[in-house]
Amino acid sequence: MALWAGTAINTDELTTVFNRLFNRKLIDQVSDKKGLLEVIMGKPSPNPDKAGAKAFQRIRGIPTGKDIEVKLLGSYKSIGTIADGAAEVASTVGAVVEKYGAAVFAPTHYNDQHWIPASQYQRYKGDEAKTLNFIQDEYDWLIASFRETLAAGVSGTANQLRLSLGSWEYAVTNDNTYGTIDRSDAGNIDFRGLEKDTFGAFTLDKLQTEYTTLKAQEGYPDVMVAVGTVYNFVIRELRNEGTLIVNYGSDGRVGAGGSSFAWQGMDLILDPHTSAETLGLLESKSFVMYMDDDGMNPSAMVDTSKKAAMLINMNGWNAFICVIPKHNLKCNGVTT
Repeated sequence: MALWAGTAINTDELTTVFNRLFNRKLIDQVSDKKGLLEVIMGKPSPNPDKAGAKAFQRIRGIPTGKDIEVKLLGSYKSIGTIADGAAEVASTVGAVVEKYGAAVFAPTHYNDQHWIPASQYQRYKGDEAKTLNFIQDEYDWLIASFRETLAAGVSGTANQLRLSLGSWEYAVTNDNTYGTIDRSDAGNIDFRGLEKDTFGAFTLDKLQTEYTTLKAQEGYPDVMVAVGTVYNFVIRELRNEGTLIVNYGSDGRVGAGGSSFAWQGMDLILDPHTSAETLGLLESKSFVMYMDDDGMNPSAMVDTSKKAAMLINMNGWNAFICVIPKHNLKCNGVTT
């Protein structure tokens, strides 16, 4: 983005001692909607949707050990009956060995080493307010950038790996490897997400069919997420069918962003990071976000490896995991 093109705003205007500060905090000019991340983190943006509280699990810190292990129960034992007499004293016994398992996920390691040239800092030293806020501005910029990275990650298409944050779209799939479990193997059918490969033209009847299938698997979604075009399809169809619920705010107006709209107990979330022609029905309690901020300190230190610079060092460990994929639905190829 070239918002500052043709000006010297990031050098001359911003540093002159004769300017008067309008604000002590940066006003973000490049932010876009982070609908799903807002709901996951429980910390809305300055223009929040009106979505109700969800059960996304948020865990501070990464467990000790190399990876995150999710213990799974994979089968039930068939409990039989027994006849009177000889059968009761028979010696034949059996055992079920393939009942427990685990999915293993590597947390994602984020890192940024942000250098501040001494000449840049020097320009701010003439005005007290600007000097006091300079490092905080740099830190706020890094945090806003990190938030955007996480938003793109959870609503992207990547697997949960050391170098990529897991996404709901990858988790709610039926034929890939997730948490070291090969879901293309018929023996692992219970760890698959419910996926409709070619949904086609959106109708309420089609959505109801998929929703019923999901509920038969004990999935109880409370979030519906989509990019703008598909989001509009859903709103229009549900409104035409008379099944759209509008949750008004205390002032009688519909909240910004559209998740004031609901269907079957699900808030509709607008998220521009979601793939085109994709609609997700998510059970929030089946997801967990691990967060561990290591070294994210709002101060700068001298970097002895550089001739004249200060350093803000940022480390973050994160993981976004779905522990019960079959409780979630992904519809691909949703069209008008």
